Amino acid sequence: MTWEYLAGFFDGEGSIVIAKNGKSFRTKISMSNCNKEVMESIATFLMHPYHFKNGGISTSYIMEICEQQTIRRVLTKMLPFLIVRKDKAKIMLEYIDGIGSPKASLTEDIIQERARFANMIGENDNG
Repeated sequence: MTWEYLAGFFDGEGSIVIAKNGKSFRTKISMSNCNKEVMESIATFLMHPYHFKNGGISTSYIMEICEQQTIRRVLTKMLPFLIVRKDKAKIMLEYIDGIGSPKASLTEDIIQERARFANMIGENDNG
């Protein structure tokens, strides 16, 4: 497994999300695939677990990363090799390093700025 491979996989099978829930926001990157062996390799490479979901015809294996330090590490390593999700990865990194930090105070201006970043990413990231 390499960062180049993972970036290509993430471009095709990944998503980047900043989701609003009331006044709070959550960050997440995720990727999924029906090939358990591929997801096991990615889980080993990233040292991060995945889970599965039975969906009738096939089983999907899903990895969700919500912890901001891990998101920052993974996106930073993949960034030079991303194509489809490069711009959204840059937006997420800017968000995490700025107003998305858990240490940022939740003023009304910060909440509005976080909402602006969430809108730039999009509710459902499809590329």
